[in-house]
Amino acid sequence: MAEVEEKKTLPFWALIIVVSVSVSVGYVTSQAVVKKIAGLKSTEDFLQENVEAINERLPMMVDHMTRWDSSAVLPGNQFVYNYTITEMPLEIDVEVFKPAMKQVLLENYQKSEDMTEFRERGITLVYSYSDADGRQFATVSISPEEL
Repeated sequence: MAEVEEKKTLPFWALIIVVSVSVSVGYVTSQAVVKKIAGLKSTEDFLQENVEAINERLPMMVDHMTRWDSSAVLPGNQFVYNYTITEMPLEIDVEVFKPAMKQVLLENYQKSEDMTEFRERGITLVYSYSDADGRQFATVSISPEEL
């Protein structure tokens, strides 16, 4: 008789809550660095200095299933958060995940005092989510026009 492996699944709403908490932790961690760098003149320098300082502290687990791997700068004043969901639910509906996360991320960006310098500089935030095998499954962007 063959053994049947029982896989544990995490309800989708639980994934949203966990990732939302991890985003908040990411903001707090990055902002400790941002406050030291805010005096730079150009937005490009501001972004690059932030990425370098933050990446020195990464990777880090921001909750039990989300690892913040790195951050990057893209052309057009974009700041990228690269996350890995290390304990991925068996099935995830990306078409539900992306708008749900966008709402949480937009609210955080709009309301967080720590993100003031980013908002004032018109920086787009890009959140890239990958599974444990490194396959990207979602990207969520928040542009200044959406604020």
